[in-house]
Amino acid sequence: MSANDQHAVETAIDYIKQAQSYLMPVLIGQRYERDEIFSAKSEEEENPSYGFDNISNQILFKTLAERGFDCNVFSEEEHSWKTVGNDPKYFVICDPFCNSSLASRTFRDSAVAMCISNLDGQFAACAIGDLQTKRIYFADQSGAYVLEDYDQNNGRTSKIHVSAVNTIEDAFIVTPLLKSSRRIKVKSMSFFSLAKTIHGADGAIMIARLAGGHIDAYLDPSKGQPLYEVPCCELIIKAGGIVTDDEGRPFQLSEIISKLTTNKSERYKIVAACNRNLHNALLNDLSITDKN
Repeated sequence: MSANDQHAVETAIDYIKQAQSYLMPVLIGQRYERDEIFSAKSEEEENPSYGFDNISNQILFKTLAERGFDCNVFSEEEHSWKTVGNDPKYFVICDPFCNSSLASRTFRDSAVAMCISNLDGQFAACAIGDLQTKRIYFADQSGAYVLEDYDQNNGRTSKIHVSAVNTIEDAFIVTPLLKSSRRIKVKSMSFFSLAKTIHGADGAIMIARLAGGHIDAYLDPSKGQPLYEVPCCELIIKAGGIVTDDEGRPFQLSEIISKLTTNKSERYKIVAACNRNLHNALLNDLSITDKN
């Protein structure tokens, strides 16, 4: 690994550590309706912003500046690109708090996520911080890993790999298709009756759980996920999994970044699974009535 890419990995992990160190104690001790940090800061109906989103976003830019990480940054909280430093060498795409609305309703199924590429859109590093178990899932060009039991200077790092489940009948599948706005567009969902377990959620934390072998598939082939949430799918690929869109086209980070620079409202209709057999079975089962 080059010194520059090592710097990228260390910067991503450093940001996640700092965000976790603030957010996790707040989530554990939350009082919700009495805490200002859990009050909505915007009126956006689908993706409202909360106090903890803003704080994690501040930590992001503070970390990048402190580490001298010159880059072009897209943060979900900013809804736009910003430049850090005088000579950007990377793209940084970050969701400072994924699943804010769940956290505001006392569900801690949330995460902090960052992906870094060079200016050609080639993957350099990504990291997802679990805000429930204090784990950091991350990837570099050599593979995918989890960092556990860490303090400021050390921790235990282990390589991770997707599960070996081959069939829908044995699979733990996560999908936001349980949401009404997504259900109505799907003609065939027989996997709901076939799957061993169905969990209705989405977000970066599910990318991490698929990469770590905790779930077997994650899909949103109807409405799709926001572009800023999917760059960390590189973690799944580095852990041995399969990621495509709803048509079976392989995930390409450079295409996601290019689209994010021109059309921030576009979404990625993801179908991700631990291996080709399960992925093909899910693709064959899905039939979307409205592709728009």
